Amino acid sequence: MSEGRSAVVVCGFGLRATPIHGAPSRLYVEGEALIAEHAKVELGPSSSAWRIETPAYRVPLPSGWTVRVGEPAANPLFELLGPDEASIGIRTSRRMPSIEAFEGPGQVFRDVGQLERAGYIEFEEQDGARTWLLRHEQLHRGTSPFVVTLRAPIERASAHLATLAMVVEGLEAPASAASAWPPRQSGP
Repeated sequence: MSEGRSAVVVCGFGLRATPIHGAPSRLYVEGEALIAEHAKVELGPSSSAWRIETPAYRVPLPSGWTVRVGEPAANPLFELLGPDEASIGIRTSRRMPSIEAFEGPGQVFRDVGQLERAGYIEFEEQDGARTWLLRHEQLHRGTSPFVVTLRAPIERASAHLATLAMVVEGLEAPASAASAWPPRQSGP
């Protein structure tokens, strides 16, 4: 990846939006239109959906959620911001973290389990007068481990589990992801 190039792009409907390095970037969908603040928009791959792409993976961009791009070396590379102040982040690592590694200071264990799509562990966290749910879903795509984390107000968390499921189920880590970066342009 060249210096100054964003590690995150949003592609779909024949367009590619690349955040401008050093500027706070936000990308979101209104209807089928992509709104790109501080991003370069150019022709891109033809598809019928918006996707977030990084050198290592790609995921669907959920409707009603905003992509906020972090620093090029950040992990996660971006954060999805949704309704009710909910957020979803995707972390990658060389190996899957231990269950004990998920509990942060002041968090209280809530639940652990295995779904068809991923294993999960949940915690509650108090922030002032508000209680938050943190749900970490652990999965592998090929040999790559991923942790997808939902943070949402406890009273509204169930409304965001379908979005979390869509992101986890739609996560793709192509074998040639590194060699395919940046996404190829289609068309003339």
